[in-house]
Amino acid sequence: MAIAVLEPVAEPIVIDGLTWQDFKAVEQLLDRPGIRLSFLAGALEIRKMPGRQHETLKKRIAALIEIYLEIKGFDFTPTGSVTLASEGALVNRYQSILKSALLPDLDMDLFQQCINQSNHAAALREFRQAVTH
Repeated sequence: MAIAVLEPVAEPIVIDGLTWQDFKAVEQLLDRPGIRLSFLAGALEIRKMPGRQHETLKKRIAALIEIYLEIKGFDFTPTGSVTLASEGALVNRYQSILKSALLPDLDMDLFQQCINQSNHAAALREFRQAVTH
């Protein structure tokens, strides 16, 4: 089994001591594909977004979660990426977990195994088969 490893991503640029108005002005100047801005408590973070491999894994994770929710009978609507645009908006941060608080029956070992497969369709088939049995 192949393990998916994301390509290295440049460290973000962080500028402290800005106002919301400063952030909105910078946002207009740097409104281009491949750049993500985050603002929280006066700190602006400018980050170059990862490339194709990141997007592929993001879509794989979304597909696996959708399969799980559909099989388990959840009513849901996928929304894709959401941008929060208020002064008090929180910055998204990810962390490794052993068990999902929202989906406690989700087998995280199976989930990770399917994320790391090199073949997308095979990963989805394996996950669907394991969850339905």
